Amino acid sequence: MKINLLSIIFVLVSLCSFGQSGFETAFNNGKNLFNSGKYELAMQALKPAMVSASANPYEPYASFYYAISAYRSNYKPLARDMFLQVVEKFPSWEYVNECEYWVSLIHFETDNFNLALAAGERISDTTFQTQIGKLQVKFLSQIDSMGILKQLYEQHPGNKTLALIIINKMELESYQNVDLEFLKRISSDHQILISSHTIPDQELKKEVYKVAVLFPFIWQNMETSGVYLRKSLVVDLYEGIRMGVEKLKQDGINIQLISYDTEGDSIKTAELLRKPELSGVDLIIGPLVPGPSELVRDFAYYNKINMINPVSNNSSAISGNPYAFLMNPDETTLGRKAGEYVSQNLTNKNVLVYFGDRITDLTMAAAFQEIVEADSFNIIGMDLVVRDSTEWIFDYLTEKQNVLDSLGNVVYYKDDEDKKKLKEYIIKPDSIGSIFVSTFNYKIASEVFSSVANRGDSIIIIGHGGWLTDKTANYQYMQDLGIVMMAPEYVDFKSEDYLEFEREYIVTQRTLPSKFVIAGYNCMLFMGNCLSRFGVYFQNGLQAEVIKNVGLRRGYDYRFSNDNQYIPIVYFEDLTIKVDEPENE
Repeated sequence: MKINLLSIIFVLVSLCSFGQSGFETAFNNGKNLFNSGKYELAMQALKPAMVSASANPYEPYASFYYAISAYRSNYKPLARDMFLQVVEKFPSWEYVNECEYWVSLIHFETDNFNLALAAGERISDTTFQTQIGKLQVKFLSQIDSMGILKQLYEQHPGNKTLALIIINKMELESYQNVDLEFLKRISSDHQILISSHTIPDQELKKEVYKVAVLFPFIWQNMETSGVYLRKSLVVDLYEGIRMGVEKLKQDGINIQLISYDTEGDSIKTAELLRKPELSGVDLIIGPLVPGPSELVRDFAYYNKINMINPVSNNSSAISGNPYAFLMNPDETTLGRKAGEYVSQNLTNKNVLVYFGDRITDLTMAAAFQEIVEADSFNIIGMDLVVRDSTEWIFDYLTEKQNVLDSLGNVVYYKDDEDKKKLKEYIIKPDSIGSIFVSTFNYKIASEVFSSVANRGDSIIIIGHGGWLTDKTANYQYMQDLGIVMMAPEYVDFKSEDYLEFEREYIVTQRTLPSKFVIAGYNCMLFMGNCLSRFGVYFQNGLQAEVIKNVGLRRGYDYRFSNDNQYIPIVYFEDLTIKVDEPENE
């Protein structure tokens, strides 16, 4: 290719003759147009002053004004790139922090929040650090998605402005919508005091603790029905609680028990919650039904009063409230525990799941499924069972088909004159390792028992310890089948502590204590001991240790959750219940 030497010489001479005065003139022209608001003309005029040359001291200034002119002409990507170019070429320039400010602004305005925060972190000048903080407050406060804000914090954990914005937004939210663990972490990271969603850390101990019982006693019905009075599970719970108060008094722990009748009604419960004395109690036991429970849960949260449900395993009863507790594990905890047992103890990875028609049954089954599938187990069936229609389980597990030979011909029993066809189970023997029965309903469980017994193979059945208290439960049958049960409420009825409790109850009531009397007694003993040891805000102490040897139950574990994570596993040997304690104690 022929090169025009005269053209090259002409260009070089022109550049040399332009000199510093030419760069200065171009810069001043561009700056004047900029000051006049003629930004696109300013961009054109500034270009000659943006040439990289040793004789050109105006390059960073011209580039800076060019970038601002581009921004004000709505060429934001061009402006951003020019500011970044200046930062890269002139890292020690006196206005480099201002360039980073502009970069951050443009990223914010185009919803590139991560890059905006990154630009702000590169600013070292204290004046612009203040300005960038105001900029972050303006734009980050407009983000409604807590998920986006949390993701940004994980990428920029040192940003205190972001932490403050997240905390302020969380404190305006209902506690059901707040990730309390995340909130605690970011407040700890930056030593920011949280005014809500936190448990007071003082050890508040008293001579006498006020405990309110909010139950649906429905006194009017009880006054006209002595039979109802004796059979009411609510009254049984309350009798157990009162026995617990007496036992605590013998141990030097004083409880003032105050009872309120919610009548199982939300309007009545709301009226009760307006009573001034309720905001001064140290603990609430109950309520037992959903509507009133939701009202009391919110009341407890906003008044910083701990509450506990003595019988429920429904996670909605606590719903993220740091002041709400379950005496029992919730349905997810039970399902996960059953899944962990199967994963750790069984080698046949084919599993069948039956769940009852309560939402808690389905939740428990889903938690079980999550655990076992994570360990490569195969769920070959996951079926709903309605309590009044269980016969199909037997049909499904015991259904047979004709045995065929290698040529596809029907095989008959040998030496059988009637030519009886040989049958086999459609579900092959020992092809299923375990069946998880996700329900407290013993009728459903017993249908599975009879099906497995009929098959005579090695299927292990896993279920709930509540089956033990069913009046129709056959312990010999359960032993023969090797039933394994998650039993958080297990009580040793042969222990000296239980026998003493039973004797005292029979003296006053002339009957054996029901499981609800036992539940109320255990709840009051456990709560009373927690109040005595750890004070009103006992959760601070419960987070540090597993509690054992309190009441008639095996243990209590609230280290990581507000439902009881202590779940013994029970099974039969020689018609005696054997107990495996949790490994995490």
